[in-house]
Amino acid sequence: MHWLALLVAAPVLLQGEVKPYVNGAVGMTLEFPAAWQIKAVKDDAAIEIPLNAGMQAKLKILAVAFSSEPDIWQISQKHVNEQMKREVERQWTEEVLGVPLLMTKVNVLTDGAPEVILVALMYSATPKKFLFRLSSPAAGFEEAEFAWRRSLQSLRTVSGDLPKPEDPENPAASLPTGTSSPSRPSSVIVLGSKPSGGSREVAPMGFPVETAGRKYEIRVPDGWRFEPKSASEGLLKSDAVPGGVEVRVASPRDSEPPARAFQSRSAESLNLFESVQKREENRPSPNKAGFVMGRVWRMGRDASGPLATLDAVGAGEEVYWVVRFRLSGQALTSAVQASLEALVKAMSVEPAP
Repeated sequence: MHWLALLVAAPVLLQGEVKPYVNGAVGMTLEFPAAWQIKAVKDDAAIEIPLNAGMQAKLKILAVAFSSEPDIWQISQKHVNEQMKREVERQWTEEVLGVPLLMTKVNVLTDGAPEVILVALMYSATPKKFLFRLSSPAAGFEEAEFAWRRSLQSLRTVSGDLPKPEDPENPAASLPTGTSSPSRPSSVIVLGSKPSGGSREVAPMGFPVETAGRKYEIRVPDGWRFEPKSASEGLLKSDAVPGGVEVRVASPRDSEPPARAFQSRSAESLNLFESVQKREENRPSPNKAGFVMGRVWRMGRDASGPLATLDAVGAGEEVYWVVRFRLSGQALTSAVQASLEALVKAMSVEPAP
């Protein structure tokens, strides 16, 4: 029987002895059956849920900082799972307490045994958001999901006020009254946001491009050349780098947000690999020119031999760049990698003079 049919048939929320759980970081409280084993550490909790036939499900509750658009969250969830070669069965949105619940269901093999993972983010207007991750053997997942959803019906705010959905244009504008007010971590940077203070160092070489009806220059370090393919994209070349680096300039005014562009390109690169032996990813942060830069390196193999890729994005207030580099059939040297690192750490898009 599907969990929804079971839930409709359930006469009460929770039967038997229950114990409360409070997460002050997100301002939420709920109740668990007493048989569940709970280990709470700071803002997080790990819960063991006993199932029939000696099986066990695991539930994690986390307080997560996220304030961008819902589809960026979903794209990132899909991207991460695809990187790990997991099957994303479904992504959808439900509602809890009037707030969107962003859901992702994943199938995975753990030590050769099929497992199902359900991840959901409560998209509330709080600096930290309620996230749960339910994992279970595939044979016991419906039972685990039913048990968890019954418990989830007891979810309430600590203050007693209904939460509000997040507004990406004005993130975390309000907290439920009566809760602590943890500040949004300064290390969390939303791609496309205005970089905080500090001097900017604009690279010396400039090449003309256009996007969203405006003229700009791609600014890069010395030693790079630009071969345009259209008004907004082309190929950056250097004697120190084999092949070239694909680059595109865009604006959120008439294109997808920078984080989404980065995630989709990175997913395309991942599909080129038969196996990935090494992956390097930075936390998005301002580069020398003040553009919020994120990048991911992958080294592994495709059908023909060694393969290395770089995908990167740099976002300013009104415009952003995305680059892609692929090296197939030969190993990536430290010198080539250093040249490309220097490029993305200096690259920006500036208004045309």
